[in-house]
Formats: sequence, structure tokens, C-alpha cells
Amino acid sequence: MKTYKEQSKSIKLLFFAFIMLLQGCSVYRSNPTTIEHVIRNESEVKMVFKNNKTEKFKKIIIEEGNYYGVTIINGETIKHPLDQNEILVVKEKNKSLSTILGIGIPVVVLGTIFVLVGENNSYDFFFQM
Repeated sequence: MKTYKEQSKSIKLLFFAFIMLLQGCSVYRSNPTTIEHVIRNESEVKMVFKNNKTEKFKKIIIEEGNYYGVTIINGETIKHPLDQNEILVVKEKNKSLSTILGIGIPVVVLGTIFVLVGENNSYDFFFQM
């Protein structure tokens, strides 16, 4: 049998693994859209530029006829000027699918863990690391 200190370490590792699963993922629509559509919806967006660089923005805004991609870094809002001629693809974030996957994956993993624990009829399963 493992000591309390070893068991505590195992529990902490499982906890942090679960927290990482909850971070989720972002899913973007497969069909490209227009900048105007994204501005209207105030959606998160992923853009691919002619130099094959990919950027993600919280939203796109237009000020004085110029387009800006908005990001938030350390609580500070930063506007990045966008050259419309350099943009190849604009993809809008699929909020519903991102939410479903963000919740579904951790639920499936937890369900699998509970099934494994139930099959072993013991909580020692977690402490065999």
C-alpha cells in the first residue's frame, strides 16, 4: 500500500489532468466567411494571410474605414491593423460545437474513469501510478 504522500501526489496529478481537459478547444467553421459577416456577428475569427501566417482574433472591428483584429493580452485590448488584400481565408468560430466539445470530452473521460473504478471495485486504481 502506498503512503499518504504518494496517494496525495496521485490525486493532484489527476486533478491537474482534469483541469487541462476543461480548457477545451476552439472549433472554427469549415466554410470561409466574409469580414463583414464576422463584424456583424462580433464573432471570434481565425484568419489565414497570403504569407501562410494564421492569426486568431476575439473580433474584427472597423474604424475610419480600416479593419482591425482585436486581441486581449493580459487584460489589455490590442488592435492589429488588417490589410484586406493580404487576407486569404476568414473562418468564424463555431460557438455551439466548441461548447459541446469543451463539456463533452471531460464528461466522457470522467465517465470512463468511473467505469474503470467500478470494474475494479476499489479506489486503489487511482493510486497505482
